[in-house]
Amino acid sequence: MITHSSVRGRRPRRMPRRFLPAAVLLSAVVVFCVDISSSYPVPAREQARATVAEALPELVAPGRKESAVYVYTIGVNTYQGPPRAHLHIPALDEKPASAAGNNAPLQGTKVSGKVRDFEKQWEDLRDRAMSDARGEAAKLKALSVSASEPGTDIGGCLKNASEQFSGRPHGTPLYLVIASDLAPDGTQQQSHAPISGARVRVVDFTCDEAVACDKRKTSWTHKLTGLGAVSVSVTRPGYDEHLFDAGAGGSGGPGGTGGTNG
Repeated sequence: MITHSSVRGRRPRRMPRRFLPAAVLLSAVVVFCVDISSSYPVPAREQARATVAEALPELVAPGRKESAVYVYTIGVNTYQGPPRAHLHIPALDEKPASAAGNNAPLQGTKVSGKVRDFEKQWEDLRDRAMSDARGEAAKLKALSVSASEPGTDIGGCLKNASEQFSGRPHGTPLYLVIASDLAPDGTQQQSHAPISGARVRVVDFTCDEAVACDKRKTSWTHKLTGLGAVSVSVTRPGYDEHLFDAGAGGSGGPGGTGGTNG
């Protein structure tokens, strides 16, 4: 005779919640402005474009939703018109807890096998997400930045960034990447719009005279932090720059200001 308890004992075990993917993190938002004014050399533009493109897969993080990258060119009127490109960096589910990393004993081979299945599925998802991110990076690398314009409207870049960052949930990772000599020329958008919580990276900063360059970097660092940036770094060509901090929070997050290289 089959008892009630023996039937219940034959039911398949459920996956413990500790092995299920955790809730996803907020999307990252990146605004990349590349200077195409006649004062900013074409090789610097192309190097900056390649640097940012190669870093885009870093935005793929376990548990993070799809991230957005908006690309603008700094010229006579940077604010006019839509982004030159809108890239989509894919989401990636949270990695399941590893059986090896769990102190509690596993309850049967079905559970451990299920964990391995989840881990293999997650690795496949990660590989696919990284491949898709590299595909988006290739689109940025293919973007032409060789044609020059006679003006440098940096204020328009800041206004564009402010609008893209506006209304995002608290804690959203926000990044403003600028490739420029930071020398405004011609009509400027007088932007006082905030970039609160953003991490600002100025890459491939070109300048010829050390004292004047330091003054320019200091002036822009003060302006950007005054608009709400939580950190500002300025790097010259040839210096490494880690553009995207894994898991870095947006508004309200910690961060130093005024870091420079060169």
